Amino acid sequence: MLDFVVSGCVFYGPKGSDDYYVTGLFDGAEAPFQHFCPPTSISHRRDVTTRMGGWRDPRALICPADNEFLLRAAHSGMRFASTGEVTVHKFAAGHRYMSYLRVSSDEQSELLHSLTFSPDIDIEGIVRKSKANGQYMIFKYGDYSSHPEGYLFEQNLKRKGISRPALRPLLERVLIVQTDEPRGSDWHDLESNDKRYRWSGPNPSPKILIPYTGHLARISVEILFKNPSVDNEELLLYVEERPAKCKIKTGSAGQFYLIADIPLQPADYTVLTLNAPTFRPSDVGLGEDQRKIGIAVSEIVIEPIEAPLSERPWWRSRPSSFLRTIFK
Repeated sequence: MLDFVVSGCVFYGPKGSDDYYVTGLFDGAEAPFQHFCPPTSISHRRDVTTRMGGWRDPRALICPADNEFLLRAAHSGMRFASTGEVTVHKFAAGHRYMSYLRVSSDEQSELLHSLTFSPDIDIEGIVRKSKANGQYMIFKYGDYSSHPEGYLFEQNLKRKGISRPALRPLLERVLIVQTDEPRGSDWHDLESNDKRYRWSGPNPSPKILIPYTGHLARISVEILFKNPSVDNEELLLYVEERPAKCKIKTGSAGQFYLIADIPLQPADYTVLTLNAPTFRPSDVGLGEDQRKIGIAVSEIVIEPIEAPLSERPWWRSRPSSFLRTIFK
């Protein structure tokens, strides 16, 4: 008698990445001990949680709660089997940086439309592409022994934008340096030479979180390296999905700066999006790095600028004597 039935599942990479990660297709008895399959793709008998002791508090675990649950089930002798067919399409929130801060279901809606009106969607082609790109059945259980309890749970909150840096008013020039918090599929891990930087990718439209409120600000994004086939002018910047007018300034050490005057949210975070086409260095003769990367961003400088008179709040355009009169 089976306890768990697992469907084949496609994890869709960031829009424009052409990445498809396939899991849940297996026929060996060892698979439940090795391969992670998301709960989205799993059905189990109702009494499973009673027999196992239920789900555990992720804040008290060193590994993700779904990993712990499934591994505990496998080690308790419960039986798993795969349907052998892909019936689940997943857009993982944890792979999409700030997905809970700026909620969107556009990707899901587009796929639902395709599945509804193009029922001959090429699932077999997606599986073939997944295998060709080394993205087939690669989600495996890791060694989490070095993590303290709750660490991965908190990292997941940061990745999704549920846990964020404190929101502050922008009152003066601020230097934002690169840090090592998780950013889903938007940014690779922190690196450094003379400066700390992070490569974007595999998402060709990576996001930058600005934790400052205000009116208008001038932002300067330092870019150390980029896709060699992309002109600087193609590296566009969007503010809350609206295009910003940018200019490029070249530095003395080969770096360049993407500079724009941008509106800040008056009482919320501001999310920037870059247009940063990706490439694999190994494909263009630049070493053996096979990651999909776009641009290497280092320091970001942001400073408040005075709004034009016509755009200021009515009380900002009044003389100070008037303000003293109405606010004293």
